[in-house]
Amino acid sequence: MQDKYDSSLDELGQDKELEESKISELETSVAQSNFFRKIIFFVIFVSCLVGMFKFFAPQKEAKLNDPLNALSYEALAMEEDQSGERLYLPSVEKLEIDQYFANTPNLKFVPRSLNKIDPSWKPEGASIIDYEVAKIAVVQYGQKAQGAKLFFFTLFGKLKDLENAEEGDESGLKYQPYASDQMNMVVWQDSPSTLAVLVGRLSVKDLAKIARLGTKKA
Repeated sequence: MQDKYDSSLDELGQDKELEESKISELETSVAQSNFFRKIIFFVIFVSCLVGMFKFFAPQKEAKLNDPLNALSYEALAMEEDQSGERLYLPSVEKLEIDQYFANTPNLKFVPRSLNKIDPSWKPEGASIIDYEVAKIAVVQYGQKAQGAKLFFFTLFGKLKDLENAEEGDESGLKYQPYASDQMNMVVWQDSPSTLAVLVGRLSVKDLAKIARLGTKKA
């Protein structure tokens, strides 16, 4: 009888130990679950804070990282395009081109064509180039006798944002000259928010003269 009694006590003890072990495991599992819940909640909370900061923080102006190279590329591509497919508005009329620019919404600058230009140069059309981070207006001019082309770009920006260059002065027009292997360009501040860039295979001095004439009131 004593043996049976002792055996029953042992079984009860083992059951109690097993129950206590299960309770301990359950408590550990619950503690781990609560810990992971706290981590997930913390991650979500931080993500919400970051999202709110991005939403409410002042937005920086989107800019082209290298506008001069972008314009040089566009000028070369348009020069090679004999079909004129890169011109959204093929036109020889200055008024039509200016109206096209005036009707283009959501521009942060004032696009235009050259006010005056030597009669040997004729407008051939215009486009608004959309880089997503910035838009650029361009007017293409052609000189049939020599088969030459000029490209007049306007875009949002300031001279101080460009690479330093020795300032030129063409009868009062302050400009900065730039050159590549194939194209030259002169850049000037056309208005407080607008950069004007004239690009072509002419010398910088000749481009500056055309630019100066192009800034005169029509």
